[in-house]
Amino acid sequence: MPISKIVIGNLKQVTHPDTLKAVVAEFISMLIYVFADEGFAASSRLTSVDLQAQLIATVINHAFALVAVVSVAMNISGGHINPAVTFGGFLGAPCSAVVFEIVTTFGLVYAVYGTSIDPKRSNSGMIISPIAIGFIVGANILSGGAFCGATMNPAAIFGQAMVS
Repeated sequence: MPISKIVIGNLKQVTHPDTLKAVVAEFISMLIYVFADEGFAASSRLTSVDLQAQLIATVINHAFALVAVVSVAMNISGGHINPAVTFGGFLGAPCSAVVFEIVTTFGLVYAVYGTSIDPKRSNSGMIISPIAIGFIVGANILSGGAFCGATMNPAAIFGQAMVS
């Protein structure tokens, strides 16, 4: 898509009452979600529960909080709750794929650097490095394979987006 065809909006759209209502709804919903998340995290530190039970409770807490805030904001703003989702939707699908590829590539580079390149790593880094790199690649493919191919190379996905 040529850059001249990208529509970002204008000042009239930004100051429209519906836009302002959507921004306020997203902000309040995000605050409620973060409060529920952080409140649960703080309270879970006060109990002595094993890790798996805590993980399951965390998943349930996040799910309930997210269902509630998305339901509240859906009719006003689309219920994105996450600014990255809103920004991705604003930019459109090709740019969202590029952003996703940038994030997955960063995760891969971070794992490689932290486990095999960093001069401060321990000797165990030589053992854990292939496992960590393999796991991050696997996780990236599982989370983004269907969405954007998870090439973990932003240049490749950007090139595909530009051609299409």
